[in-house]
Amino acid sequence: MHSSMEFWIPYLTRSLAIKSKEVSDKLQQLLSPKVICVLWITETTLHEKPFPFNELDYYVDGLLTKHLINLKEIPDNQHNGDLKCLIATTSFSHPFFIVQVNLHTKQADSISEITSTLNKVCTTEYDHIVVIQNKQNQLSSLIKKCFHNHPIEFFNISE
Repeated sequence: MHSSMEFWIPYLTRSLAIKSKEVSDKLQQLLSPKVICVLWITETTLHEKPFPFNELDYYVDGLLTKHLINLKEIPDNQHNGDLKCLIATTSFSHPFFIVQVNLHTKQADSISEITSTLNKVCTTEYDHIVVIQNKQNQLSSLIKKCFHNHPIEFFNISE
């Protein structure tokens, strides 16, 4: 006799695969050549590989995974307390950043640092920001204020 859990596991796996495919498709639409930065707001640390870790890692050729491997080599007492992550690479021959910020850190400082960095490398042609978040949160208004000179697209992955 089969337990009911055996029937749920394939369903849950299929549901996650469908959600992952939907997010991948939406990211493909959003990440045009004009995008210079993805600002990824998470509710957990990067160590937990929050969704959509794998989808974003694909866009930066595995740099998120490499970052996690490097973090494992650093002793715990030498970790940066807020554990934000900045991945810098190129996309369509211009700078491209993925910035992960945990909601449980000093977000205002993190957003200000990101704004300062992006303003140094942005051009009028490459200046779009994509914000990935589980749902609209208290950072949305801060992000709009800090990036008021940039076109911003909010992508709420839980909706």
